[in-house]
Amino acid sequence: MITAMRSLLVLLVVLGAGAPRVVLAQGLDPDEEAARRHFDRGLSHYDAGEYEAALTEFDAVKKFRDSPALDYNIARCYDRLERYQEAVAAYERYVTQKPDAPDAAATRERIATLRARLGTQPPKPTPTPTPTPTPPVAVPPTPTPAIATPAAPPVDEGAHKPSAARRYAAPIAIGAGALVVAAVGAGLLGSVKSDYDKALGPTGCRPCSNDQIAPLEHRADAGYALLGVGGALVVVDVALIAVIATRAKKSSGTHASLSRRWQ
Repeated sequence: MITAMRSLLVLLVVLGAGAPRVVLAQGLDPDEEAARRHFDRGLSHYDAGEYEAALTEFDAVKKFRDSPALDYNIARCYDRLERYQEAVAAYERYVTQKPDAPDAAATRERIATLRARLGTQPPKPTPTPTPTPTPPVAVPPTPTPAIATPAAPPVDEGAHKPSAARRYAAPIAIGAGALVVAAVGAGLLGSVKSDYDKALGPTGCRPCSNDQIAPLEHRADAGYALLGVGGALVVVDVALIAVIATRAKKSSGTHASLSRRWQ
């Protein structure tokens, strides 16, 4: 009797120790991890303007987890690629499944805009042709050599995001040009003042004729013109920096919006 109770107690201890491991193993979801990995890559490609690559990643997510939000993300990629027919189809799948979504009205307006751009009416379902069966042809089996599929290289997600140096390359060049032009203009004006002071000095042409003063006036006009061009370039540079900053902020907002759709 005591031996039987000892055996039962050992069995209960063994089962109790193994139970948590079973529960933890069941809590891991490899499909969820794969879907999250493809989704994050799709966001990185979308932010970098690589819409074909983003479309491939979002399509891959649907193999593991399908949702109306993925149809919206896919529609955005098609829209950016100007593949409007496919964009309309994906947008319609989204609003059909989520008719009360906060952005459903805006999505329907986008569908109407794309349809007007395509000049088409809503597509009518076309019957699928039934293939005609063909009699089988006896072909002797040919052995096929096994082909090793090369492993895909790891994806460096950070490389897809444009750096700040690349984004602001044009404003930096324009700013440098503005400084050079302004410096040349200031140099011309400085040389005019120096020559004008010499002309009015004891060894100068005092009193000077118009022909002697005219070259100095032309040089001064050129200096003022260059200073004006330099100032205009500065204004253009500031405006360009503002536009680039706004686009970067908008891209960041799109990234956050798509992330909220996943959650």
